[in-house]
Amino acid sequence: MSKLLSANFSRLFKSKIFWAGMIFMFGFAAFLIIMSRIQNGADSSGSREMDSAVFAGTILIPVVTAVFSGIFLGTEYSDGTMRNKIIVGHTRASVYLSDLAVCCAGSLLMNVMFIITIIALGVPLLGMTAADTGKMIISFLIISAALCAWCAVLVFISILIHSKSAGVVTAIITGFVMMMGAIALYTRYTEPEYYPGDYMYTDSNGEITSDMVKNPGYLTGTKRKVYKTLLDLIPSGQFMQINQGSLDNELLKTLYSMSIIVVFTCGGIILFRKKDLK
Repeated sequence: MSKLLSANFSRLFKSKIFWAGMIFMFGFAAFLIIMSRIQNGADSSGSREMDSAVFAGTILIPVVTAVFSGIFLGTEYSDGTMRNKIIVGHTRASVYLSDLAVCCAGSLLMNVMFIITIIALGVPLLGMTAADTGKMIISFLIISAALCAWCAVLVFISILIHSKSAGVVTAIITGFVMMMGAIALYTRYTEPEYYPGDYMYTDSNGEITSDMVKNPGYLTGTKRKVYKTLLDLIPSGQFMQINQGSLDNELLKTLYSMSIIVVFTCGGIILFRKKDLK
C-alpha cells in the first residue's frame, strides 16, 4: 500500500491536469479579489467581500475535481497502469484505496490553493475578514469532509468505467447535475415565508413600507425537513450552504460525509474486484 501511495503521489505532482486545476483555482481566486477591489474602491472596507470570497470556491470545486479525477484515473486505464499494478501483486482493494487517497489529496490541495490565494491577495487589497475564526475553521473542516465524500463518488464512477473519455464525461455531468440540484434545493428551501405586497404605506416612524403577503410556496412540515436533510446529506448541498454562510448541523453534515465515503468506497471495492481489466 505504501508503494502504491508513493507512486500515486509522485504521478500526482507530475500530472498536468492536477497543476491545471491548481492554476485555475488560483486564477479564480485572484479574479474574485481583483473584481471586489475594483467594485469597492480603495477607501471602502472589503471585510464583507472577504467573508463571502473565502469559500466562494465551493461553487466550482466539484466540477474542477470531477475533471481532475476523471482524467487522472482514466489515464490509469488507457496507459495500462492499473492492470500492471494488479499483475505485480497489489490487491484490488489497495489499488482502489490508493487512487481514492490521491484524488482526495489532489482535490483538497486545489481547495487550499483557492483559500490561500484569497487570503494572500484579499487581506492587503480588501482588509481582514470579519468572520469568526472558529466558524471559518469549522466550515473548512466540513468542506474538506464533503470534498472527500465527493471524491469517493467520483472514484466510484471513474474507476468502474473503462473508457477514459466516457469516465471524464460521466464525472463532469455528475458534477454539474449535483451542483445544479443543490442550487435548486437551496433556492427552494430559502424562499421567504412572507414577501412584500403591492400596498405601500407610511408606518408610525414615518418610513415607507408595504404589507406582507404569505408565500403560498413556502416549505413547511415534513417537506421542509426533507429539503434540509438532502442539503445536509449531499456534498454539493453542503458546499452551497457554506458558500451562502449557513453553518448549522456541523456534526451531522460530517457524519453524512463519512457515511458516503464508507458506502461508495465499500461498494466500489466490491465491484472493482469483479471487474474484468482488459
